[in-house]
Amino acid sequence: MPYNSQRVLYDGSGNNPIPQYYNQDQDKYEPNKGMAGGASSHALGTIAYDSWEGNANITKTFSKACVGLFLANDGTGDVIVSINSLSFKIKAGETFAMKFEPFTTLQITTSSAYRAIVGR
Repeated sequence: MPYNSQRVLYDGSGNNPIPQYYNQDQDKYEPNKGMAGGASSHALGTIAYDSWEGNANITKTFSKACVGLFLANDGTGDVIVSINSLSFKIKAGETFAMKFEPFTTLQITTSSAYRAIVGR
């Protein structure tokens, strides 16, 4: 459901909305509990969601939208990655880290050894 179909949270008096955020996975507002009374936050793409290594073509599908990718090409050949409408090449020995528009699928075309991590 969209955020605007849920009620926001209020303090004990019921008169004042509390600091909060909308959790789209749970479809509800939750208190924003930071340190020393401050709001909590994290930069998109910095929370690791999945990691794997391989040396063959693969299509990965994620149940939640991801926005970050780190890939290390440990082999001797190219690794070609396709995310959304972009395709790019990571040469042997290179590492790659970037944020993207949200994606749930990526394709890797290679026979070179690599390690990858996606972030939310």
